[in-house]
Amino acid sequence: MLEIDGVFKRLGHTVAVRDCSLQIAAGERVAISGPNGAGKSTLLRIVAGVIAPDRGSVRWKGSELRGKGRRDVGYVPEAADPPGHLTVGELLHVIAATKSCKPCSRELVERLEIEELLGARIFEISLGQRRRACLAAALVGDPELLLLDEPTNGLDAAAIAMLAELLVEDAERAVLLVTHDEEFAGQVGTRRVTMRDGGVEG
Repeated sequence: MLEIDGVFKRLGHTVAVRDCSLQIAAGERVAISGPNGAGKSTLLRIVAGVIAPDRGSVRWKGSELRGKGRRDVGYVPEAADPPGHLTVGELLHVIAATKSCKPCSRELVERLEIEELLGARIFEISLGQRRRACLAAALVGDPELLLLDEPTNGLDAAAIAMLAELLVEDAERAVLLVTHDEEFAGQVGTRRVTMRDGGVEG
């Protein structure tokens, strides 16, 4: 289980996340929606370990989510902007080396339609292609927790349908996603919550 307990974060003079608490069970898919500036992306970055909360905690399976525990986590930020000089194939191998696990399966590479991109440098490909490459990177090691920020940005209808199918077919993986795409949220979210003014409403 993912336990977000009393997380508070100030960015400059702005309170970005205000005492957020949320629990997500194994296999549960939670979709967070809300207006721009509500703190959704900041909360996801805290859970992913990109930034630290000023107070509060993030626990995964009862332990603080840090160190080796992050091998259980896959994260795709909204910008989907890994180092541009890397090829897609190099990106996947770097993540696999970091997690001490095998690279993506050929099946996943083909399913995400990135086989022809493995030799392309990140800066050369489109936003939709980068997002598919970052999703593949996030899925390296078959993580038990997947964090996705606006995952449908830059994807066409066929790719969005593929992504929804991919997310719902693993009954054991917990998914926390931020999205403005209400239709997509309805397709993949087993629970919907809203953030406003840095706090979780439901």
